[in-house]
Amino acid sequence: MKLFLTTISIFLFTISSAQKDSLWFDKNWKETTKKNAHFYRIPVQKEGKLYRVKDFYINGTLQMSGLSKYKDSISLLQAIWYNEAGYPLNEINYKDAALRNGKRIYYIQNEDLTTTATEELVYKEGEIAKLMRFDGDRKGIRYEEYYKNNANYKEIYYGENGKKIGESVYDDKGYSDGKKVTYYYRPMRIKSITEYKDFRPVFTQYFYSNGIARNHFNKNTLTETFYNDQGNQLGTIQFRYKEDSTYKTPYEGKDYLFTYSTPFTIKQTKTYKKGYLTHIEEFNKQGKLIKETEYTNGIPTKVTSYNNQGKQIGILEKINDKLEGRTIETSGAEKKDITYKNGIVQEALTYYADTTVIFSHLKNSEITYFDLSGKELGKLKVKLKAGYYNPGILEADYYSPTPIEGVLFKKNYKNKITDKKHFSNEKLTEETTYTYIESTNIYKETRLYQDRDLSKTITYYIDGGKKTEITYKPNSYKKKETATFYDKTGKTIGSFNYSTKTGTEYVYFYESDQVKSITEFNNDKLIKSKRYQKVYNRDTRAYNYILRENIDINSSAKFYSPKGVLIAQATYTNQKPTGTLYDFKSREEMNFINGVKEGTYRKFRYDEETLQEKGQYANDKKQGTFTYYKNGKIEKEENYKNGKEDGYAIYYDKNGKEISRLLYKNGNPFEGKIVFYDREKIYKDGALIKETRTTTKNKTITLYTSEDKTSTSIYDLQGNTLLTYNEVDHRLHGKVIQYKNNKPLDTAVFSEGKLTHGTVWIKADSRYRSEAYSQLSRENNSVRIKTYNKNGELLFKGEINPSLYKDYGERIISYKLNNSRTSIYRNDLFILEQPD
Repeated sequence: MKLFLTTISIFLFTISSAQKDSLWFDKNWKETTKKNAHFYRIPVQKEGKLYRVKDFYINGTLQMSGLSKYKDSISLLQAIWYNEAGYPLNEINYKDAALRNGKRIYYIQNEDLTTTATEELVYKEGEIAKLMRFDGDRKGIRYEEYYKNNANYKEIYYGENGKKIGESVYDDKGYSDGKKVTYYYRPMRIKSITEYKDFRPVFTQYFYSNGIARNHFNKNTLTETFYNDQGNQLGTIQFRYKEDSTYKTPYEGKDYLFTYSTPFTIKQTKTYKKGYLTHIEEFNKQGKLIKETEYTNGIPTKVTSYNNQGKQIGILEKINDKLEGRTIETSGAEKKDITYKNGIVQEALTYYADTTVIFSHLKNSEITYFDLSGKELGKLKVKLKAGYYNPGILEADYYSPTPIEGVLFKKNYKNKITDKKHFSNEKLTEETTYTYIESTNIYKETRLYQDRDLSKTITYYIDGGKKTEITYKPNSYKKKETATFYDKTGKTIGSFNYSTKTGTEYVYFYESDQVKSITEFNNDKLIKSKRYQKVYNRDTRAYNYILRENIDINSSAKFYSPKGVLIAQATYTNQKPTGTLYDFKSREEMNFINGVKEGTYRKFRYDEETLQEKGQYANDKKQGTFTYYKNGKIEKEENYKNGKEDGYAIYYDKNGKEISRLLYKNGNPFEGKIVFYDREKIYKDGALIKETRTTTKNKTITLYTSEDKTSTSIYDLQGNTLLTYNEVDHRLHGKVIQYKNNKPLDTAVFSEGKLTHGTVWIKADSRYRSEAYSQLSRENNSVRIKTYNKNGELLFKGEINPSLYKDYGERIISYKLNNSRTSIYRNDLFILEQPD
């Protein structure tokens, strides 16, 4: 009882405190009155060097407690958000709120309203560095992703008791050698383990949700064995490698395909004998056989259909190379019942998914469509023709009747009509598409056609009347001509002429009734503009539509933050602004006096809080020092005079220490050095004389001997020479020397990008993952090619005489190298691996 009374007193104290100078918020966290509030915030209190911020549900339960860097502008460094039962939903712990240096943890709510931590994000300098998913225990079964430059490059996987079970590295080609693991969640268990080699999946082992392996692969015998969820063996399939290939193909036995969703059931089996497919069985969700396909020499010859009780209901055969008989499919989103005679469809029925209700019925060259109640929707006359031949499929999907007259309907897997097309004299005249928003609301769009050209588009309010009507120029590809816009009562609210760019144009967010922008133009001159932004609210887990810009060049302009707070404004005199303008798309803030840029300029990062650039304008031109930042720290300074770079540009490292400076004169680099990211450039007397680029593997030094001539040397990080070449006008010219052990290995001679004689090593085509590089040698008229994989194993070799290929189109060298260019460029050159 004492505990209960204490709880009541705390609750009453909180409510009492909330009455004094509290801020009240609606369900979207916009300030409102106490009467309309869903949340409230008590006055901020100082706590050490920071400020304690507390938000409450309207019933007095704590919704968030955090520490802010500032009192009046909430910038949270530490915070925890709670559900109404008092359990955490989300928490942050940052060293710097603007840069998000630190961690963010997400929780998932259980049925009893308790919560479990399931995801942790680690940020460095404003960018994600690590993501971890787990099931309450950060040291138990889990999945970790590592990032560089906001891109995932490595994943590490852990199994039961936190034991590491796999790791994979990811780049632009995909997953390299290693293992990729997927998981079941709540509870977290291993779902699959895929082995990768040379960016290709070699084998995937799957597990049932109870932890029992669904399959196992024996690398020695190339045999895969399948099991049910009790661990009992179902069958085996033996593979063989294709000749001169790392690809394995089924050879003998039965292969099992399972459903994608749990509980996993057998969806299909395929039987092979001596490399030929002989038999396919297909099953429904209850495990009943519903279709069998027989093959002869790998070609389907007979399909037998069964109902869900296992009774035979149809046989389709190929007789004299033409389909005869009936095929019935009783699984999948579209159930079908199709009868063939002499290769032509005679009758076809399709059904609504998981029902016995007919959706469409083709008979006597006419399709009749029905709704779920059995009521007729419409008819479509069609022209029948023989189906397209496909050696792997015997039946139904490949017949293609041509629409002639009437209406064609389409539905989705949820049995909802998604498309309605009108045809006349075999031409499409009108099409209406239906998109279901949150499964209940319908977004509708109608397109009208004349002689197959789009002539008009009409969009509608969700479950309502006409919203926009756009016309298109005849014989043009969707080139807009005029538009008319309506409110929800049907009243015209605007019109626009796209030829003269005059009128008022409304643009809406995709498949939404929410306005994205309202712009008024007069002969391509902006008169008024209102632009909105769709902003996600992490607290409410919903989107808000925020007015970001309100411009009227005959009066004033106002600009708002993503939270709806006024951040810039200007007044217009004679349609010229004086004040501050802000573009939330480019995140640029500029000051104007009488229509001319004058005063400070700022640009922000994507958070619209962290400064990225700042400087000054005078009389519409850059003037003075412009400073650039990366993650809140100075990166470089540039000086301008009358809009042109003039004076020193100074470059800094990540700690703010000067690393180089370059003198500009009249907008051009003149004297000094620029160090930026991985490049270093040196100028003298207005000319670039040296450029150095350093990567994680090597250093490239290019000397500019004249405006169009360069000499380049590439070294490893220990200073050993790897490759040297010369260029004239960006084309290889002269000697290209490949080194090994710091000594010349091969020399090639080029003339204006063409190999004249010698040996050169070049990169292989990225379309073929097995290929890594090629050796190209030319002596007289003979060209020899050798292509290798990344392990240095020879894949291909050949010798050609390109001089005998006379036609211009016979670019034999570039064809053999899978390269559309006849010339070789510096980016084509390959650097051999050096011995340790």
